[in-house]
Amino acid sequence: MQRIACSQILIAMALLFSPAVANAGVFVDFTNFDSRMTELAVSAGVTGFNAGELSTLETGIVSVLENAYQDFIGLSFSTVDPGGTRPVVTFGTAASPGSLGVANHIDFLNRVSGDTARVFSANFDFVVDEFSGNNNRAEQISQLTAALGGTAVHELGHNLGLRHHDAYGDLTYTGSPINTGGVQNGNWMATGSTGLGEQGRQVPRTFSTNSLVKLAYAEGTLDNNPVAVQEAGDAGDSIGSAMAVSFETIPVANRFGEVVIGEISTSSDIDFYAVQLAANSLFTADINVDYAAGFPFDNVNTTLSLFDMAGNQLATDDVSVYSGNTFGSGGFGDGFDPALFNVNIATAGTYYVQVASEGSDIGDYQLLMHTNSSTHMVPEPSSIVLFGMFAGTVCCSVRRRRSASKELRI
Repeated sequence: MQRIACSQILIAMALLFSPAVANAGVFVDFTNFDSRMTELAVSAGVTGFNAGELSTLETGIVSVLENAYQDFIGLSFSTVDPGGTRPVVTFGTAASPGSLGVANHIDFLNRVSGDTARVFSANFDFVVDEFSGNNNRAEQISQLTAALGGTAVHELGHNLGLRHHDAYGDLTYTGSPINTGGVQNGNWMATGSTGLGEQGRQVPRTFSTNSLVKLAYAEGTLDNNPVAVQEAGDAGDSIGSAMAVSFETIPVANRFGEVVIGEISTSSDIDFYAVQLAANSLFTADINVDYAAGFPFDNVNTTLSLFDMAGNQLATDDVSVYSGNTFGSGGFGDGFDPALFNVNIATAGTYYVQVASEGSDIGDYQLLMHTNSSTHMVPEPSSIVLFGMFAGTVCCSVRRRRSASKELRI
């Protein structure tokens, strides 16, 4: 596979330039919400919701979205349709049996414009079915607001590139299955397979650090998003030929990181990336592929490993699997996406991230890396000025992605 060839220094310079992208005005669509809430009330055996109560629910749901994404100043939420191509969160779609919501894509980097996140409002009867008539009406509305709003946050998160395994993103790597104690269910990307129950849906949650870094790279979420870099030629099939990667500051996540778009071009292809890490720091690496049919080849099933300066393997993973309060084993997983969350780095120096094919798979991948204390970084995007001496010489690029529609249900 012929790739764009350019030197590592030019790749590093390309990292410096982070053009502003159009902010994302999200249309919060309550068309037919009243009909869905009538269905919910009938199913739950509670009194129907009047116009004032529906208005209270709608205002509260928008507030849940705004509070969840408050650090991402590129996102704004409005119940007035701005028109054109825009992200949509809708609450009036007819119920889909067994589902609370669905997203169009898992669109890492947010390359697809105009995704829709659907919340099946009528299916939330379980939230209020313990009530009867007008008893505890304020509590009914409060719990419904939290549950409906939380699912909206979750499904929009998928359309911005987040996965269910991101709910486990604040764990520390151990090399064996982790008993989480339920911490993952305080995350917006938690779901039934992570053990999220009714009570957990009715309280505010947060994004994991891994989610925050991913959201920072999603186009339009910030005034100046950090920019992914393309693998240069071949990243190198050994530690000695590893492609050097510098980290950008990611203030919204209090991290330093980078995304590399790469390719396993043959079954024997191995890509190594060299990163500088500080002593007593934490390092995360996370492969992101989705179910797209045309990006631009088939996405690859990979293994992900981290090596120290002497070539010793510190961590490895081939797929992110989980079940409830266990991460690292179980019957649920996110496609082909391995992840190494928060590997402890004891000694400062150069470390090596390896991406390899599992079996004979070939195709594209997107490698997210971040750390909490970097010794080698470039300034954050908003502080950069153009270095004219390099104008016209940078030859790396990021391939834009147009995903096939693949819905993901919560």
